Amino acid sequence: MTALHARYGRLRLEQLVQPAERLARFGHRVSRALAIQIAANQARLRADPGARRLFFRDDGQPIAEGELLVQPELAVVLAAIRTRGVGELYGGALTKLYVDGVAKLGGTLDLEEFRAYRPNWIDTEKRAVDNDEIHFLQAGPGVSAARTWDTLAERDTYTAFDDG
Repeated sequence: MTALHARYGRLRLEQLVQPAERLARFGHRVSRALAIQIAANQARLRADPGARRLFFRDDGQPIAEGELLVQPELAVVLAAIRTRGVGELYGGALTKLYVDGVAKLGGTLDLEEFRAYRPNWIDTEKRAVDNDEIHFLQAGPGVSAARTWDTLAERDTYTAFDDG
């Protein structure tokens, strides 16, 4: 995401990160969709102590639609990225936390490999939409999405979305 920002962004990175940090720190109301997902995945969420702290009330019930979801640990991570830059994730104190978190969940992530990661820029399928462009990956689901878009455009049905 920061590579995209570096190449195409117009705002400062901290301006982009701060709203998410604020939501994590002060909370936001749980949507109906999120409440349904939490309820459907209770067993997996309960098994992880961090997820249990976030998604379950003190009485053991999952948080419900309209309740406040606060994510203080995420707020700390976002604040570090906002104030020190993305290098904090790839080469600072957050790097080891991230790698250790992956290991704790049963995954493997080599510290040096993570630090050496660079995004891979690939060409996209482009479609004109009025004065804008929409881009699709040239592989996997992007191909299907581009074909669907083309079909909608041929039928002139994508403009129906403008009506809300």
